[in-house]
Amino acid sequence: MNLRRNHSPAIAAAKAGFSTSAAYRFEKDPRLPTQKQAPRERRRADPFVDVWENDVLPMLKAAPDCGRSPCSRNYAVGTRNWAPGSGGRLNGGSGRGAR
Repeated sequence: MNLRRNHSPAIAAAKAGFSTSAAYRFEKDPRLPTQKQAPRERRRADPFVDVWENDVLPMLKAAPDCGRSPCSRNYAVGTRNWAPGSGGRLNGGSGRGAR
């Protein structure tokens, strides 16, 4: 706190270990992040609501001890044209680019 009293924002920021732009941002609005206005909620509907309600939730309820990976893999193989053994890549690609 004493650095800013004796130095410019750029020098005080360098001595404190953060960027010059952050120092000027703090100068502009000295409030703590908890005192600032909370971010707005979603502005549009969730595009995956139908998929979650109709496909994923029943699958999770049918096998509650199923981990995330096996359930998502079964769902993906059944609906998205994933190749088995592809490591989660579409259509069995290697992920290494064209050869």
